[in-house]
Amino acid sequence: GIGGASRWLARTFDAEVTGITLSPKQVERARELAKEANLSEQTTFEVRNALDSGLEDGSFDVVWSLEMAEHIPDRPRFLSEINRMLNQKHGRLALVTWCRKNGMLDFDEEIALNYISEWYNLPRWVSMERWAGLAPDAGFKPPTPLDWSENIRPLQFWGDILKTSLEPKNIIGLLAIGDKGVKAGAAAALMGYGFYKDFIVFGAMRLDVSESN
Repeated sequence: GIGGASRWLARTFDAEVTGITLSPKQVERARELAKEANLSEQTTFEVRNALDSGLEDGSFDVVWSLEMAEHIPDRPRFLSEINRMLNQKHGRLALVTWCRKNGMLDFDEEIALNYISEWYNLPRWVSMERWAGLAPDAGFKPPTPLDWSENIRPLQFWGDILKTSLEPKNIIGLLAIGDKGVKAGAAAALMGYGFYKDFIVFGAMRLDVSESN
């Protein structure tokens, strides 16, 4: 992203925050916005890979992952890399991500998730319970997965995205970028459908570093 969560953390908690992304353009824009908000001294934005960040061992008290983990195909490696960079006495990961419901999916649900994955370039969906099951092997205490779907009104959010994409000027823009633009709009509709039918979950977990590390 372009540092929205990083700026919020810096401002709200008077924290020093490092944000990472694979996109140099996002880093450039994040730095511009931090400067505009007078937060440049508290925030750092860098191009790094979340699976192999190169950040120093034990150098962070908290890692915040907001609506990003659903893009990660190698989830055990992702959690292990975060654990490595956390303070081993009191480090904590705050993880918020899109998930599928736990248990069996209906046929239409499976099809919808497959299309969303294809159109948003996502790996196969997993449940929050699956994320929780990976935590101990990555060096975290067993966490409790939470469903925050109701708290963030996701159906309204995705409905608003779809409504905005159907405005005449935005339809022109989507058509201008071709097939990808149309598929992105369709994926937003399927996301709203998924939250409406409760097979897509806005999941959250707090993962504390294990004392045995």
